[in-house]
Amino acid sequence: MPHNLIPKDIDMTVFDAPINGRCWKQDCLRRDDLLLMLEKGNKLGYMSFLRQLVNEMLQFRSAAALEERRQRGQGICLLFMLFEWQYKTQDYVNVPLAQL
Repeated sequence: MPHNLIPKDIDMTVFDAPINGRCWKQDCLRRDDLLLMLEKGNKLGYMSFLRQLVNEMLQFRSAAALEERRQRGQGICLLFMLFEWQYKTQDYVNVPLAQL
């Protein structure tokens, strides 16, 4: 497909590698169908569908990356709190009930 039919604001690099959690074959088939229809005509309608597909994939990729970072513990301030609660519970173990 000629590159002049696809606007520059559509990031087609989203199709360079598979995205975990998405059906790669189905996404590529949908992209190919939309590009074929763009070649045949009705550019405005199919351009909108292509934009929607690319935006959906970009959002899915960023959400998957965010979830992966959260599972690794990056970007969450839990590490300090996890270490701190151990010391606080040890302090409270030997405290008589009258002081609480």
